[in-house]
Amino acid sequence: MKYLSHLPILLLLCVLALTGINTYKTYGTQWDEYLQRNMGRVTYNYLVEGNDSLLILNGRDYGIVVELPLYVLEKKLAPNQPAASTFIRHLACYFLFCVGVFFFYLTILKLRFSNWWAFFGALMLVLSPRIYGHAFINSKDVPLMVFYIIAYYALLCFIEKPDIKRSFCLALSTALLIDTRITGVIIVPITILFFFLFEYQKSNLSVKELLNISFLKKMKYYFIFSALLVYFFWPYLWLNPIKNFLVAFLNMSHYRWKGYNLLFGDFIFSFETPWYFSLSWIAITTPLLYLFLYFVGVTGIVYQIVRLKKQIFKHKELLEKLMALSLFMLPLLAIIILKSVLYDTWRHVYFVYPFLLIVALYGGQLVYQKLKTTMVKWTVVILFVALLMFELIKMQNAFPHEYVYFNELVSDKNDNIRYNYDMEYWGASFRAGLEKILESDKRDTIKVTGNCYPVYSNYVLLKHMDKNCRLQYVLEEKDADYYLTNYRYKPGDHDGFLDKKVYDIQYRNSEILGVYKLR
Repeated sequence: MKYLSHLPILLLLCVLALTGINTYKTYGTQWDEYLQRNMGRVTYNYLVEGNDSLLILNGRDYGIVVELPLYVLEKKLAPNQPAASTFIRHLACYFLFCVGVFFFYLTILKLRFSNWWAFFGALMLVLSPRIYGHAFINSKDVPLMVFYIIAYYALLCFIEKPDIKRSFCLALSTALLIDTRITGVIIVPITILFFFLFEYQKSNLSVKELLNISFLKKMKYYFIFSALLVYFFWPYLWLNPIKNFLVAFLNMSHYRWKGYNLLFGDFIFSFETPWYFSLSWIAITTPLLYLFLYFVGVTGIVYQIVRLKKQIFKHKELLEKLMALSLFMLPLLAIIILKSVLYDTWRHVYFVYPFLLIVALYGGQLVYQKLKTTMVKWTVVILFVALLMFELIKMQNAFPHEYVYFNELVSDKNDNIRYNYDMEYWGASFRAGLEKILESDKRDTIKVTGNCYPVYSNYVLLKHMDKNCRLQYVLEEKDADYYLTNYRYKPGDHDGFLDKKVYDIQYRNSEILGVYKLR
């Protein structure tokens, strides 16, 4: 009977696995795929062959805790098969996301929610279109989110029993997080702060006594293990650990990307990102149900704080809620304070998203507890499930481009989204456009070009999938038979050539891809 209570999550994971296996070859390649793979390749050559190219690689200060295993995996399973290697990467990244879904379920259980609440929390994470779409093609931001979930689960276990074994597990998850992206370092001060608060909540010691004795003793193994494991998993640190770590941190907080982001109809320079940038993107690309429950959850937390007053830090349940809220808000606050460079909507802060959902679950629990009769409770549960299924239907309709999701706060009037917001910045949809050209045009050689690099990378992918592929990539539009655009940086790209448009992909009445036949 004990295991039967976990049957819903096991079924969900089985459905996820089967869905991934049946769809992972549908997604195209994206802007950063080659660069990410190359980091794994160069690191592998550095470790195995002693090749020093890593020391001069432009992205050497990136963590490779995901990219190196991905490269090893493709090297073992599909050597010298670029197309198969790409799809192996996509499936492996997706399975890592599934691991994150499972740990999210465990985390919610650890917070003493019921099995059904934990299942619905995991389902909400899955039915988050932007996150789900990125799970296949994004080997940076979704893995970071997964490790953030695992680190939080390990922190809850450590708070419960701070022994050496759990210190190691927490340190390992911390290292995986930091060595994926340096922004993961924020888990360290959060760990210190909340472990101290929970120790204070459990003990009769004063703050001064706690700092001097038990607190520091219990944290020492975590600090030692974390430092060693961060160093061990990141070859870039091996030559000069402290200096290179600081370089990586400074580079990431003020990343060297110079470009523009389209938000609310304005092109925003990356080095002049306004404070509301990530908050706005979260607000317009998260399902409204989740946002509503999140605000209910925040309201409930604020009410508890006001009611408890000086007893806030002696109340375990409230501390748990504050920790989840902090894991969502503190990284966003740090980004605002540091004036970090952000681009491509809010993908760099996807790692905070699970904690929005946890606070939303607190909100849902609060709503459920306020309902008086069984009939009303069942009515609300049915409505909740119906709204989740509505998100699933929207994801199915957008497949395989669900990563361009916007909620109902954004108008879907003709091309409103395209002209006011970044949409298909990854460029993965170019694959579908190129395949459509091959399907409709029977010429022996078809020359194609486009507005950005992913046109070429998806062309290369198709060439590797079929050696007899009739496409030929050219640099100049004047030499091309077809021009493809995802409208990045130029929402009105080729609007004067509408009579030449032969194919497009639309999301909510806005084009994410246009294909123009030039001759």
